[in-house]
Amino acid sequence: MKSLRQLQDDLLNIRLKAANTSLWTIQATLNEHARRAINDAISTYEMNVTQVYSSAALSTDVQVIALPKDISRIVRIEAVTSSESAGGAGRRQIRDYDLVATPQTNLLYLNELASVYQFLNIATERVDIFYEGRQGELPSDVVLVGAALTTNAGLGGFAISGGSPAVQFRAPGYLEITPFAMSPGVATAVREVVRYDLTLPGAFTGLTRGVEGMVWAWTQGCVVSAVYEAPDHTVPVIMAKAQGAMYEFFLKNRAVYDQYTAIASEQAMSVGDLLGLSRAMEDKADRGYKRIRTLPAPTKARVRVREHQ
Repeated sequence: MKSLRQLQDDLLNIRLKAANTSLWTIQATLNEHARRAINDAISTYEMNVTQVYSSAALSTDVQVIALPKDISRIVRIEAVTSSESAGGAGRRQIRDYDLVATPQTNLLYLNELASVYQFLNIATERVDIFYEGRQGELPSDVVLVGAALTTNAGLGGFAISGGSPAVQFRAPGYLEITPFAMSPGVATAVREVVRYDLTLPGAFTGLTRGVEGMVWAWTQGCVVSAVYEAPDHTVPVIMAKAQGAMYEFFLKNRAVYDQYTAIASEQAMSVGDLLGLSRAMEDKADRGYKRIRTLPAPTKARVRVREHQ
């Protein structure tokens, strides 16, 4: 998984050859425009992410579940039980459901009732909803505050400052934690990717530690960065599109570009050269997207029997 921090580092320090960004007086400006370029690329190309939603259960009534609004389609739904009277732990597929999209959320109607299976003495069953959602934009980095995040893998959550997870971050999701001081261009530094289930106005909760990297004792001031969850083979497409957008940004902001070339010891390119690079990178991104674009995962099919006339 790639975090926003890593993507920005890749774009500015490697693809644009801007070493030693920590010395720049324009670091904040470039970082924010790099984030905007990356998010514009994510919005341009539809990159699907497969997730599992497990905060639901069957009951004796029809269930109406409010799902995250970024869910585009249901792949499958499984009921999970560990009841001994049902013959031990097991899974069965649920086919009787409907997904209704609304402007604010997605409503899932589970029409299958647990009461149908009362002969198995199953009061409730957990429901796993496998779905596809579109990769969303990556919010700005935030900072860990308060008590340190220890190596205790069972710790339930942590607080942050500099943003509002409940508004900016999708849940469930993944985030990356790194030390406060990072050397530019170092994408393999000490890091930990954490999965979270819920977001609060100032905190992340329901943590699964050490998804990638290693469980570490993080202290106040460490950087918390959103994670790009789409498959790694989609990263070159996003980065090529973002690189083209940054060349376009330099075209519109010549003063910033002059500072960039002076600090990076690069020879300034003409307007025509920058425009050509911008178009070339956008064309590279379009061609790359056509190669990697895959068909949606199969889901349930509705079959209707026609009456013979």
